[in-house]
Amino acid sequence: MTPPCHTISDDLPHIAYSSLRDRSPIRPCIVHLVEGFSLIGGPPVLVRQIIYGPLKEKYNFHVISYAIRGFSPKSLFTIRRLLCELRPDIVHVHGLKPDGFHAVLAAKLAGVPKIVTVIHSSTELSVSEYASLLAKLKRWLVCHIMETATLFFSDAIYTVCNHIRNNRRIIRWSGHRLKETIYNCMQIPMITKTRSEIRKEFGFCNDDFLLIFIGRVCKNKGLLVLADAMDKIIAQTTQKSLKLVIVGSGSGDEYETIKERFRELNDRKKVFFIGVQKDVFNLNKMADIFVLPSVFKENFSFSLLEATAAGAPVIATNHGGNPELIINEKTGLLVPPADPQAFADAVLRLIGNEEMRAKLAIAGRERTKTVFSVENMLEKTHCLYQELLPKDKRSQLPRHVPPDSPSDISHF
Repeated sequence: MTPPCHTISDDLPHIAYSSLRDRSPIRPCIVHLVEGFSLIGGPPVLVRQIIYGPLKEKYNFHVISYAIRGFSPKSLFTIRRLLCELRPDIVHVHGLKPDGFHAVLAAKLAGVPKIVTVIHSSTELSVSEYASLLAKLKRWLVCHIMETATLFFSDAIYTVCNHIRNNRRIIRWSGHRLKETIYNCMQIPMITKTRSEIRKEFGFCNDDFLLIFIGRVCKNKGLLVLADAMDKIIAQTTQKSLKLVIVGSGSGDEYETIKERFRELNDRKKVFFIGVQKDVFNLNKMADIFVLPSVFKENFSFSLLEATAAGAPVIATNHGGNPELIINEKTGLLVPPADPQAFADAVLRLIGNEEMRAKLAIAGRERTKTVFSVENMLEKTHCLYQELLPKDKRSQLPRHVPPDSPSDISHF
């Protein structure tokens, strides 16, 4: 049974989940601070995997959710008040940026004994969102003031991939408090529908050759590069039933620019925008190829992880944390970023080689099951908690207990 979760909007800090009903005075109290707990983004996925899994038998978990932009004294003191009410042994902060800064500072003001911060990403990587001179100044302030303070005030810090762990700024301000990488993970759910059934639900047939992209519909994800690549693929392939399915949402001028770039292909029924979907695992099951053409250095993509878990052959860009998940030519194909021709060549190569698609799919799924399992993540998270707790509150991780986290959580 899933513990109660209050469905309150994420515009202000609030307790989004609490195990107070089952609270044991013996169990250590851990409070997770995360942006948009009710959403389906990467950090909320990780939080749900932790609090709904076997660790719930060892800790009293609570979640404070928020959505903070810039500096918000009201949010800061609301979080502090909530922490004073919960009196945690450890606060687990998810992310840097302004939300991480407010979370860590509030924990310090509330006198929380230990603060652990997991770095999913950094403002430093979000270049396209900071174009104007004023925006670049704001970015500098967030990177070098807020994020630096977040690292400075944390008792332990870890990252979700080695790519960001090796960042000089992270190393400089974390020092000895920087712990071993704990990778994002994927619990592989049971398959409930056949490939044909899934395709039929979305209006596709078995003869269609489907490329699937899942993620935020924005320039950072390389969708304009993918549009250029699609023109080249369609011009060269003999696969007349080729179609690209774009799963996810966007906003503003950037989203409209991408939609306009794909308009002709959309009119020709070669590209389909189907919006946000919860059952991402089944969507990946209907893919002939999963594509991730990101042009920014993603740390560790949940969408890529979900695709390999579902047994889809993948093509991704060769930078950021992607090479830590995908072994080129063995569990997927990696291509240079912002190179439409290279991406098109990789897609054309797999279209014409069914045996290779099957080989990559099997190897990718197996690596996800072993290297990026929920069990590995939970054991390392538990060890980190034990390291921070006083000796009289330490315990052992229950073994061979599968987590009961929801299977319809995904990444955008």
